[in-house]
Amino acid sequence: MRTTTTSIAGMGRLACRVWERAVERPVLAVVVVSAAARLSVALVLNLFDIWSLAPDAVQYLAVAEANADGRLEEFWAGYGASLYGSTRSFSGQLWFLFELFGPYRLLGQLLAVFYGVLTAGLTAYLALRLLRPAFALLAGMIVAFLPSQILFSSVTLRESLVWALLAAAAVICSRLGPRVSRPSIVIGVAGLAVLFYLLATVRAQTAIIALWCMTLALVAVRGHRLLRCGSAAVLFLVVPLLIGYSPGGVTYLIKSASRLGTVRTYMAMSAESAINELEPLYPEAGVGDGVGDGVQAAVQDGVGDGVQAGVTSGGVGDDIYIAVLDRDTSLDSDGRQKFVVDTDGRSVVVHNELSSSFRVFPKGLLAVTLRPAPWEAARTRKFQFAGSENVIWLLLFVFAGVGAWVRRGDVHVVALPASLVISLTLAAAVTQGNLGTAFRHREQVLFALSILAVAGLQAAIDHRHRGDGQARRRS
Repeated sequence: MRTTTTSIAGMGRLACRVWERAVERPVLAVVVVSAAARLSVALVLNLFDIWSLAPDAVQYLAVAEANADGRLEEFWAGYGASLYGSTRSFSGQLWFLFELFGPYRLLGQLLAVFYGVLTAGLTAYLALRLLRPAFALLAGMIVAFLPSQILFSSVTLRESLVWALLAAAAVICSRLGPRVSRPSIVIGVAGLAVLFYLLATVRAQTAIIALWCMTLALVAVRGHRLLRCGSAAVLFLVVPLLIGYSPGGVTYLIKSASRLGTVRTYMAMSAESAINELEPLYPEAGVGDGVGDGVQAAVQDGVGDGVQAGVTSGGVGDDIYIAVLDRDTSLDSDGRQKFVVDTDGRSVVVHNELSSSFRVFPKGLLAVTLRPAPWEAARTRKFQFAGSENVIWLLLFVFAGVGAWVRRGDVHVVALPASLVISLTLAAAVTQGNLGTAFRHREQVLFALSILAVAGLQAAIDHRHRGDGQARRRS
């Protein structure tokens, strides 16, 4: 009994020493543990050939392999080149690795792991500018150990690169405080311009929203007001022109707003967890009957075979069929009702009116922030996983609101994370069509939520300690 007690005491002292060392170097500690967690999961998924947790990963592997083989232009009837171009910040790196080492799935996973670890490290670094070291360590550990964050950065998805770029932008903005020098402002804005370009070539909609948030974060800080506003104007109006967008990405936003119903419809098709029910063009025929016969026949006559043949060389994505959707929005025979048809021949009504987006907003917001709820978890194992984790997300959202309010004076640190949480969440509420994609897109703001939530927790603990101290003095 005495030996057991001594062993437990020794383990407790060891844990305390480890914690103290971690608090001394929170960024390093977060990087080490996040790397270990992600590498472990990536190796397990690779060794046991598990694809079901992230089936979308195969498309990035496939286009990178096609580019390495010199057949990108004809790959997937042109859609492969389009996908590669719109995600080249990620797909280009994957292609480079394939050129050096060959087309191996593990290379894509290691790339995602790197950016996942970088995101966790940047979170801890940014948190140190707002929180005490122990709380900064906690903020980083949330990103390092949240199960979904580990999973999505252990498979070949562009998600972790998006997270890292957003976190890097927040770090740059946090260094442009009221007392920073003029050259530092210019260099910082140049860094934000580079990050915007990289974001625009991996996820355009997030890049445009981040551009607006970065501009707001720049002009909201006092000090060198004229230089700040001028630099923000260059970032907002000129930089987008250099990479093919209108000033502020306004044209892109307007065009996207006119297609929100189309986006939601395509994301709901074939989804197990559609947020809104699909509406067939002809109710008596049902979704998938009647109108899309020509498309379906084309698939059966060889289009599908061509897609299949394009994913088989080099060992990446063998025997995995990916249906390429017909992205055009068509009119019915009377020229009145818009609908879309995919390669399975499904013909579904599309509502692109602004009123429709307002109508779906409440359900979309709930899906992006808190669904699936724990009581929905019985549907599938994925729902069980997501439903249990959503308890953590609920706490993060609540405490993040508190943290953003109590630390509102630190505008240079808080402005970008807070504005990203609000804007990306609202945008996702009107664009997401299924719970799975909504859950994945929520991960974009985890780094910001964790910092703001721990700031709220630190404020709550400090408030309680002050109250206890006042009570002892009165007694």
